[in-house]
Amino acid sequence: MKGFILKCALLALMLPSLAFAAQSFTVMSYNVENLFDTKHDEGKKDFTYLPLAVKKANPEVFNYCRTIQVPPWREECYTLDWSEKIFKAKIRNLSKVIKSFDNNRQPDILVLQEVENLNAVQRLNTEGNLNYENIILIEGEDSRGIDVAILSNFAVQGEPELHYIDTQKRVKTRGILEAKFEIYGNTVAVFANHWPSQFNPDELRALAAKKLMFASSRTRADIRIAAGDFNTKPSDNPNGIDDVVLLPRRSIYFLPTNPDFEALGNEHAEGSHWYRGKWHFLDRIFIDSKSTENGVRTSFILHAKDYMLKEKKYRRNKKTVTDIVPYRFKPEEGKGYSDHLPIGIVVHIP
Repeated sequence: MKGFILKCALLALMLPSLAFAAQSFTVMSYNVENLFDTKHDEGKKDFTYLPLAVKKANPEVFNYCRTIQVPPWREECYTLDWSEKIFKAKIRNLSKVIKSFDNNRQPDILVLQEVENLNAVQRLNTEGNLNYENIILIEGEDSRGIDVAILSNFAVQGEPELHYIDTQKRVKTRGILEAKFEIYGNTVAVFANHWPSQFNPDELRALAAKKLMFASSRTRADIRIAAGDFNTKPSDNPNGIDDVVLLPRRSIYFLPTNPDFEALGNEHAEGSHWYRGKWHFLDRIFIDSKSTENGVRTSFILHAKDYMLKEKKYRRNKKTVTDIVPYRFKPEEGKGYSDHLPIGIVVHIP
């Protein structure tokens, strides 16, 4: 009898934690840096990421390569042999990163940036043994053909939508992809972002921010999550994040989940992206203010492990210094991953 009572007592102690675990899910955002398949998409400037034999047989490829202004990128366009072997190596390496998230539990919702098309994502999903049931990608207008995608096993609600960035003359850039999921009785709207790069004026990222706020305020959901590569630095003026996304207002606005650098406490990295000697959080995840008022909480994860990083030597103030940086994919070696590190959150639902 005592044994039975003891077991019941232990079960009673476990039930709250089991219930809590059942009311949480994870979201990961990852800029996978040029996940292209090996075929040309009509109307897209994807010529760098084609097999060399295909390039040599097509004069249009080299005509395009000549127009590239950055010398290393131009050389890569001429010489990179983006073969099936290389593409499969990229898939294998990226899937290793994704599957090792959150103590080897791949994310419940995966938001990807810099994927070429549905074929590339489907092959990552199947050949990388990710096995998500739902893959959402709507082709946008980016000139190189890169898009954003959302993968999940949660049931999709309604029709996903791609929100284009509004300008006087529509810029051919990535739109904001919206998809809704049924999660523990809640409607969760996920917005996948890949805002215009730092090569573009700050005003374009501010326009992307306004589109995000417009879309999120008009969707019916219990929880709204915006994730992706926002390409925004604190020096941006106007600043799409500080001046638009995080601006308190009567209606819904967003709250950051990324911690300050000082509070990050990661032994491997100090941000998600490294450039010219500095770490940045170009990659961000936000959650809407209404859901947090209703008790939803988040825990942040910078997914950075030893194998995802590499030493880099470079010149600074006329001296050679060494930093630890993201291990970019090296096609000639079939090694490496991306120039970004993944970030994620655990969403706790009360």
